[in-house]
Amino acid sequence: YIGRGLKPEQLSMLRDKLFGQNSTPESALSWADFTKRESPPGKLPFWTWLDKILDLVHDHLKDLWNDDCIMGFVSRSQERRLLKRTTSGTFLLRFSETSEGGITCSWVEHQDDDKVLIYSVQPYTKEVLQSVPLTE
Repeated sequence: YIGRGLKPEQLSMLRDKLFGQNSTPESALSWADFTKRESPPGKLPFWTWLDKILDLVHDHLKDLWNDDCIMGFVSRSQERRLLKRTTSGTFLLRFSETSEGGITCSWVEHQDDDKVLIYSVQPYTKEVLQSVPLTE
C-alpha cells in the first residue's frame, strides 16, 4: 500500500494505454488478458510496466507521491499539452511509458520568438534512485 490513490485523469491514461484512445469507462479486460497485454504492442506487458512503477514509488518515491508532487500517469502527448500552457520553468514528474519502472522530469521554456520548447531527462529507474535520490 502506497497511500494515495489515482485521480480520474490518471485512471483515464491507464485505460487509454490498455485499450487505446477510443476506450470507454466501461471497457473490460479479463485477468488473463490483463497479465499478457503488451502496451504498446510488441513492448513490455502492461502488468510488468505497472508493477515496476508501483515498486519504484513504494521503495523510493512514496513521500513525493503522497504529497501529490508526482503527476505520474500522464501520456507524453498530454504532458506536452499541459506544459505548453504554463510559464517557463514549469515542470512535471511523470512515469515513463517506455522505460521499465522509470520516472522522468519534463519542463517548458518559452523563447522570445514564441517558440515553445519542452525538455525531458532520461527516466530515473529504481537502480538509479538507489544511489541518487530524486529529491537531490
